[in-house]
Amino acid sequence: MDAYIRNQRHALDYLVTKGHITINKTSVIRLNEHGFLCADGEEDMPRETLLKEPCLFQAGADAVVQEEFLPSLLDSLLGCKPWKDMDTEESYATIISVLNSLPGTTHAAWAALADKLAFTTVRKRSKSALREKLEKACEEEALDWKAFDFFKRACEDGPKLIQLDQAEILLYKLMGVKDISSRDLYGHALLYDAESAESISSLLTLLRVIQRGLTNDSSAFYPLLRRRCQNLESLLKKYRATPRIQQFIEVFIDQKVGNDGNDNRNEGDYEKLQPQKKRRCRKD
Repeated sequence: MDAYIRNQRHALDYLVTKGHITINKTSVIRLNEHGFLCADGEEDMPRETLLKEPCLFQAGADAVVQEEFLPSLLDSLLGCKPWKDMDTEESYATIISVLNSLPGTTHAAWAALADKLAFTTVRKRSKSALREKLEKACEEEALDWKAFDFFKRACEDGPKLIQLDQAEILLYKLMGVKDISSRDLYGHALLYDAESAESISSLLTLLRVIQRGLTNDSSAFYPLLRRRCQNLESLLKKYRATPRIQQFIEVFIDQKVGNDGNDNRNEGDYEKLQPQKKRRCRKD
C-alpha cells in the first residue's frame, strides 16, 4: 500500500506540473493514508459517493478520448521492416521489443512470452517457432476471456455458484498479474493499475457478501453486481493484445515463414521434389 500511495503522489505531481490538473491557489491537495485524493479543510468523502460506480476517466471539453489503450500496437508492428526481409535475430528482437513495450496490465501470457523468447538460445530460434509461440499466447489469452464470459453470465444468473478462488485468479491474470500463486494478488495488482485492482477487489467483495447471505435479500445487490462486472470488463478490454497480434500474424507474417530466412516446406513438399524411381516391369 505504501508503494501505491507513493506512486500516486508522483502521478499527481506530474499531472499538475504538466498542466493537466489545475489546483485552486488557496487549496492544498494531498493523498491520505488510504491513497485517496483529499483537500485540506474538506470532510472525508461521503460513503454514498464510494458506493457509486466511478467514471473511467475525466476529460476536458476539447479532449479526444481513446477508449482502446493499445491502438498503436499493430501500427508499431506493421511499421517494422517487412517480415520476409528480416533474419531470425531481427524478427526475435522486434517481437521482444514490442512485447516489452506493452502495459503491465496486459494479460500475463505476453510478459511470460517475452521472457521465454529472450532466453531462447540462438540454436533453437526460428521464425516458424516464433509464430507458433505468438499463436499459443493468443490462445491462452482468448481462453481466459472465454472464461470471463462465463464468469460474467454467472454474475447475472447464478452468482452464488461462482468459485471465488478460481474467479480471483482469472481476473488478476487478465489484468497482468504474473505471480498468480501469491497470497496477495490485490497487492500485486495495485502496482500494475490501481483502478483495475480496486474494481476487481470491490467485485469480489460484493460476491462474498452475496454468497455468505449477510443480508436478508442478497438479490438486491444483483444490479450493483452487474454494473461492477460491466465496469471491470470495460477496464480489462483496453489491454487485450490478442486481436491485434492475430491481425499482425494474418497481415504481416506469411503463411509459411522460413527458418532463419530459408524455405520452410513441410516433409510432404520435399517428398514431391524427390526424383521418382521408374518401376521396371518384370517379364515372365
